[in-house]
Amino acid sequence: MFQYSLEQSGEVGIVRVKEAKLTYPVLSPFFDAVRRIVEGGARKLVIDLGAVAYMDSVAIGCLIDIHRLLEHRQGAVKFSGLQPRLETMLFMTGVQRRCRFTVMRRRRWRRSAASGSRATMS
Repeated sequence: MFQYSLEQSGEVGIVRVKEAKLTYPVLSPFFDAVRRIVEGGARKLVIDLGAVAYMDSVAIGCLIDIHRLLEHRQGAVKFSGLQPRLETMLFMTGVQRRCRFTVMRRRRWRRSAASGSRATMS
């Protein structure tokens, strides 16, 4: 079973992947989770990949599909917590250049202390 958590505050959604490997067998439930949060109104999406140590080429294609899903809704996706190996893989395959993804370090997104549940993107 695919392990993840979802949070949404208005147009900002956060998907935290809790799997060490993001590979073909778990991509369908992963994409379904993302689609649900986007269809629920999220136009800005942060995908926390901090737990992911390995990603196959099909998973890279899935990230491009997520980008397109949000692009068609005038939205944007950002990735957080990428381990250096995965970040290098995304850059080497040209994903960053072709899809204009933004790779975020964990410190660049935070919870608003005032509301306790509002996600902010900077």
